Amino acid sequence: MNILLTWLGHSDIKQMEADQFAAIASIAIIGAVKFEQVIILANSWQDQWPT
Repeated sequence: MNILLTWLGHSDIKQMEADQFAAIASIAIIGAVKFEQVIILANSWQDQWPT
């Protein structure tokens, strides 16, 4: 089982705001490795998370 464990960074947020793939999306969606699970760690930007 392939698991992607990654940190949500400033560049990821800025790219998402611009409707562009960021590093996490690029790795998880269009990367060569297929992941069964993606775990994203973050401790900032809570006001921008969908509820």
